[in-house]
This record gives sequence, C-alpha cells and structure tokens, in this order.
Amino acid sequence: MDTSDDDLERLRASSPLQGVLPVLDQLLIRPASEAGLIVAIGDAQGRLLWVNGDRQALRRAEASAFRPGARWSERAIGTSAPGVALATGRGAQVHQGEHFAFSAHQFSCSAAPIRNPHTGAVLGVVDLTGGPEAVAVHSLPSSMPRSPPQRQS
Repeated sequence: MDTSDDDLERLRASSPLQGVLPVLDQLLIRPASEAGLIVAIGDAQGRLLWVNGDRQALRRAEASAFRPGARWSERAIGTSAPGVALATGRGAQVHQGEHFAFSAHQFSCSAAPIRNPHTGAVLGVVDLTGGPEAVAVHSLPSSMPRSPPQRQS
C-alpha cells in the first residue's frame, strides 16, 4: 500500500536523510539522470521518499509502482535491491528477472543501506535503477562497511 501524500510529506520532513539530499543530488542523482538511470532514496522501512532521474525511466518506473510513497521492503514487494539491502544490511544488486514482482522485471538495480556514521544504525537505503548498466561492477562497491569506523582516542 502506498503512503498518502500528507504522510509522505511528513516522512520527508522528519527524515534524517533530508540533510544529505543536496550532496546526493550533485554526486549521484544528476549523473544517474544523464546516464538514463533513476535514484530512489527510502527510509529504513523501505518506503521510497524520493525518486528522481531520467524522465523516461521515471515514467516506466512509476508504471511499476516504483514511486515516492511506495513500499519496496522485502515484506511488501519481495525481492528487490532496496528490500534486500535493508534486510541484510549490505549492498545488493538485483537483475531484471530476479525481482519477485513481475512488473519490475524490466529493471535492474543496485542498492545500499545508508547508515548513521556514529551509531551504525540503518537510516534508509539508496537505490540506482535502470537497465543492465544499473548493476555494472562500478554501480556498487564490492566492500561496503557494515559498521561505523572506529574512532581514534
């Protein structure tokens, strides 16, 4: 079930991820859009809060219920990169037919959990979605940190 517009605005306003949106926009969303890809940023429960990128890819994704307010957790939609990343706490890549939802078979995606740098708690997920290039080797680092770096005393 999708989140209502009012609830989506409330979730966006209270999200700790809102503060990093300008950085994500410049370093990830703009380049992804130019490459024909889209970027989704979701909360720790798998609700997509922001989805942006290439206009054609966005229209196709919206037809597959990949839009702001939609739930893409493992429990809600089955296998998807955002859901797997949240369920495992690690980066994940899902190729087209590996998605549980048939409507998502046209897409491939790479996702990684976003963690609080001080506590290691999962704050949400960032996902790169599109064609086969969305799961290229460079789309997801091979070694993603599982916990925050240790502070030097």
